[in-house]
Amino acid sequence: MRISSEAFEMIKRWEGCPTRMINGQRMAVPYRDAVGIWTIGYGFITVHGRKVTAYTEPMTMQQVDVEFLRQLQKYINGVDEVLEVEVTPSQLGALTSFAYNLGVSAFQRSTLLRKINACEWDEVERQFLRWNRAGGRKLKGLTRRRQAEADMFLAETTLNTHLAQVIDQRECDCKSQWMANRRAAA
Repeated sequence: MRISSEAFEMIKRWEGCPTRMINGQRMAVPYRDAVGIWTIGYGFITVHGRKVTAYTEPMTMQQVDVEFLRQLQKYINGVDEVLEVEVTPSQLGALTSFAYNLGVSAFQRSTLLRKINACEWDEVERQFLRWNRAGGRKLKGLTRRRQAEADMFLAETTLNTHLAQVIDQRECDCKSQWMANRRAAA
């Protein structure tokens, strides 16, 4: 599945990509993130299997874009493989942004995922907003990012919630049917 173009741009915007002019060319350079981890490009902590350090070679913007697409696909796959409900490209994008920032394993263990898989839409925003700390500190930027992710996810959930109220879910176990169809297609 693909994420929406809005989600793609949102991840790039929130991650940022510090650059510097080197020999007349704009280059991404290593930097320390909010908790002191060496990073380059759009939040890459590894590039080609190597951990980013202060000595990591700067990257051209073309290299950054190629690496972003490569790394992003891993996060999309990691999110998609644990979803038990059908989501839109924007919703997948919001969840991918969350996982890109926190890691796929954190997303896979999260109450956010459990609430989504249980179709408990009224809990989703609160679960996104719980994840606004880095290094034990509450960060305003993370709070804004989580709100943006929640807003993107829930913008399309309102219609889904209304439809779920109209359809008696006990008579139509669409979640189980969807999972069965998904497994059969794999």
